[in-house]
Amino acid sequence: MNRFSPLALFRLGAAAALALALACGGGDLTLPGSGQAAAIAAVTGASQSGVAGGILPESLAVKVTDATNRPVVQIRVAFTVDAGGGRSQPDTAVTDNTGRAAAQWVLGTQAGTHTTRANVVGSTQLVASFTATVSAGTPGKFQLVSGDAQTAPAGITLASPLVVKATDAQGNPVAGIVVAWSVTGGGSVSPGIGATGADGTTSTQRTLGPTAGPQSTTANAGNVPGSPITFSATATTGSAGQLSITTQPSTSAVIGQPLKTQPQVQLRDNGGNPVAQAGIAVTVAIASGPTGGTLSGQLTRSTDANGLASFVDLALGGATGTFTLAFSGANVAGVNSTPIAVNSGVASALLSTVTAAPTSVAIGAASTITVTVRDILGNPMRGINVVPAADDPSGAFTLKQATTGGNGVATFSFTGTKVRTYRISALAGTVAIAQTASVQVTKAPTVTTIVSDNPDPSIVDQPIAVIFTVTATTGAPTGNVTVSDGQVSCSASVAMGQCQLTPHTAGNRTLTATYGGSDTFAPSSGTASHQVNLIPTTTAIVSEAPDPSFPTQPVLVRFSVTSGSGTPTGTVTVSDGTVQCSASVGSGQCSLAPTSAGSKTLTVTYAGQSPFAGSSTTAPHQVVLAPTTTQLTSDQNPAPQGQTVNFTAQVTSTFQTPGAGTVLFGDGGNCPAPATLLGTKNVNSSGLATLSRKDLMVGTHSIIACYLGTTTFAPSASQVLVQQITTTK
Repeated sequence: MNRFSPLALFRLGAAAALALALACGGGDLTLPGSGQAAAIAAVTGASQSGVAGGILPESLAVKVTDATNRPVVQIRVAFTVDAGGGRSQPDTAVTDNTGRAAAQWVLGTQAGTHTTRANVVGSTQLVASFTATVSAGTPGKFQLVSGDAQTAPAGITLASPLVVKATDAQGNPVAGIVVAWSVTGGGSVSPGIGATGADGTTSTQRTLGPTAGPQSTTANAGNVPGSPITFSATATTGSAGQLSITTQPSTSAVIGQPLKTQPQVQLRDNGGNPVAQAGIAVTVAIASGPTGGTLSGQLTRSTDANGLASFVDLALGGATGTFTLAFSGANVAGVNSTPIAVNSGVASALLSTVTAAPTSVAIGAASTITVTVRDILGNPMRGINVVPAADDPSGAFTLKQATTGGNGVATFSFTGTKVRTYRISALAGTVAIAQTASVQVTKAPTVTTIVSDNPDPSIVDQPIAVIFTVTATTGAPTGNVTVSDGQVSCSASVAMGQCQLTPHTAGNRTLTATYGGSDTFAPSSGTASHQVNLIPTTTAIVSEAPDPSFPTQPVLVRFSVTSGSGTPTGTVTVSDGTVQCSASVGSGQCSLAPTSAGSKTLTVTYAGQSPFAGSSTTAPHQVVLAPTTTQLTSDQNPAPQGQTVNFTAQVTSTFQTPGAGTVLFGDGGNCPAPATLLGTKNVNSSGLATLSRKDLMVGTHSIIACYLGTTTFAPSASQVLVQQITTTK
């Protein structure tokens, strides 16, 4: 690929030529002088795209330079359209001080590739070219191209497609326009939706509907001017291909008598369109029927000018039962009639029947009465007027009378408004049917429902509001409802819908709402479970004294048992887990004596007594050993050596006199481990313990008494007794 632009090549060539000319002494070569146009090049506006008839967004600009690549000013440049039409504005421009000249390009009206050239006026060599790709504008016109006003037999596809075209305001084809096709008068199109191609056209194939006459097709392109477009077509009638019955024969007839309604048969083409053609023979015969049946009358009739064959005197004989007739003709498809019930003409009172189903219904519910009318040969009779009746005027029929169908049956809906047995009879024409039917009308069933019982659970002696309903499939029940839990009850009317009852004992209950019924509504009942609880109570410890206490010391516990409803009675037990006491709720107190020291939990329990529920509470209690004081005395001090000295320890307590326990006597040291153990003695019931010693050495002795305590009393130590032992005199 050449990497140099034409302008660059020109400049290189000019420079080379100038150098050559100088080397050769000038010769005969003449180049443009300074300030003279030597080159022209496109600056802006090349390779643009636009819409036919429009103006390109960017101006066409060129630059004119001399041989030294300097701009040439005040030189005229002509802009000329070469292909595609259109014009430049202006067509001639003068270069400015940068050597540039420009013009706008107004495009032609045809889509495609357009070209314009710019040349220095007076020169055919200094030329710059511009190209533009021009597309069609917005759709401006929607028009019918071909396929209108065609004619073809009904049901046939038209020979030529239906073609439409979309163009812009300049007549250029516009592609991509969606066209929806629709039909009027039957038939179809294929495709139903299409889009215009590059030539602006799209088409569809039209198949006519089966009915002869005008038909149309619509092409809709939305908002494009000229849309929608309607194509017309004419569907013509084809040749006779089939028969159809325009008037069916009577659905019932009397044996041997002409049909009350005589059939008429029409010629039609294969699309079902009537064919107006006279002289076509149409023959009738029995298509189906009982053995021995015959058809009389003129059995062949010719079509009239409208293609219609009318029969006038056909009659069925030979047997009773259900017949059908077949109509045929040359080169056409035949057709069969609807069934014709042939009877003897007289309803049989004994062979006709009256039945009811169901035979037992509730008031307001319906029983279906079926009346089957038969002739004296047992054949069902069509078209017989039947009138039902009940033996009591409180019974009613939804139809007062009805005509039997081809099966000889007429049906009625019967409703009774009394609780009784109705006898149903029927009249077939003028014949009273011997058989009757019975319908037992019972009370209307009801459903009793307990909707709510509040509060649930309840407590003893608390009223319960019970809401109930009594419903029936028809009507509104009246009367009273009783609600019971098996012990107490309440009553209210159905209309009121609620009552209150108050259980007096606790337990799981079944509430039963019982509706007693009425003259027209049957009894019913409904149940719901309900919980009745004892009245809740609250047990509290009012006080406990003393606290702390000593082992075996009575502790008076005061308590209370309360309730939000009434005053509880019964027994309350107080326990520390080892010992306990009991008292009535009314007394409100009892005493217990804990047997050991430690942290206790007092539990006060109310066992409950109907209608009150039990309850309990707890409180901490501290049991400590009873404090003691030990006093030590000597029966002689000082005492001579060898003389017996009696040491007495007196143990006392603010609780009571300690009557048990051991006292340890010692010389020196501290309790409970003196330096020298002198002996141990048990206290007596007065709290005294005495130790006798005569072997003490001469000198001073620090005697102590250590009371070791019991499970009730705490240990204690005496003060030091200074005992003097002297020499023997």
